[in-house]
Amino acid sequence: MRFKRHMELEHGLKQIDIAPLIDMVLERLERVSADSALAHQASGIRGGLLNFLEAQELGRPLQNRALDGILEQAFTILEQEAARYSSPFGGIPEGS
Repeated sequence: MRFKRHMELEHGLKQIDIAPLIDMVLERLERVSADSALAHQASGIRGGLLNFLEAQELGRPLQNRALDGILEQAFTILEQEAARYSSPFGGIPEGS
């Protein structure tokens, strides 16, 4: 799992503030091109991350496994968008 630090919250070892990570991911997801095939999915992920931020601000316990899943999806989209723009023809490279 890519985001093992979240698991520390679940096990009670120590608390970390994940809001800066979520803010960074939100900023980058907002830049996914509207004409991208991933735009609709990115929008849904942004909504899920905003819900987590709201829950954290209200002091509600976070569901770490759900957050891990949403962050994994967010980074997958960001990787695909990066590949789209780094491809010489502006599309997602074959095999992605």
